[in-house]
Amino acid sequence: MVTTTTDANGTTHFFRVYRGGSAIGDAMAFLPSGVALAETVPTLVYFHGHNHSANLGAYLRSNPTNRDLRPLLGGKRVALVQPWGGHQSSFLQFQTSTGLTALIESGLRVLIENANPTRPCPVQVPNPPAVILAAHSGGGFALLAAAKSSSVYLPLVEQVWALDCMYWGEGRQWIDWGRANAGKRLRVRASTHQWSRKPRAEAEKIRAAALQNADVDVVNLAHDAFPRTFIPAFL
Repeated sequence: MVTTTTDANGTTHFFRVYRGGSAIGDAMAFLPSGVALAETVPTLVYFHGHNHSANLGAYLRSNPTNRDLRPLLGGKRVALVQPWGGHQSSFLQFQTSTGLTALIESGLRVLIENANPTRPCPVQVPNPPAVILAAHSGGGFALLAAAKSSSVYLPLVEQVWALDCMYWGEGRQWIDWGRANAGKRLRVRASTHQWSRKPRAEAEKIRAAALQNADVDVVNLAHDAFPRTFIPAFL
């Protein structure tokens, strides 16, 4: 079942993701009002942070200024696919190779089949021109796993955005990823604030590695403000 809402910013679909006939979780797909065909713009997959909300809709409503990106993307040329991670947002199903593939494929299919006017989606979902993987806060673990997966969409990934999200000492793994994926851009942002000590330390490791494809900055910005500050700016 797909639940659809439309406002001045665009159209949102809440839907269930299936893999091999079994439901693996819930997600949201958003298409800005100025975009007619979802498959003609980059697909942005965004892993949100830890929280205690009951579902994705409740998560967005709990702090709309910082958590709901849709008003900030209304004028952008992008299709947003955002999975729901549940309690503490582990995203265990969506960070695997088959899970990430199912998430992106399902999101694009929902956007195509529920377009206005309605149009059929081909048996094989058309690829977007590019895929962007992004995460904030506790979504960072899923971001790394997704970026290192073998999803069929990985060749389309052009950028990865890590927004104050490296809490597991993964800086070295991102350095290795950057060196192995010289044609993809890694954008890392971390906060100077006290509670961001861990992601800041990992960001500094990546900056010290002087990767040609890495863009790293540490900024004086509240942790919760990172998604609404950088995601629209990067687009």
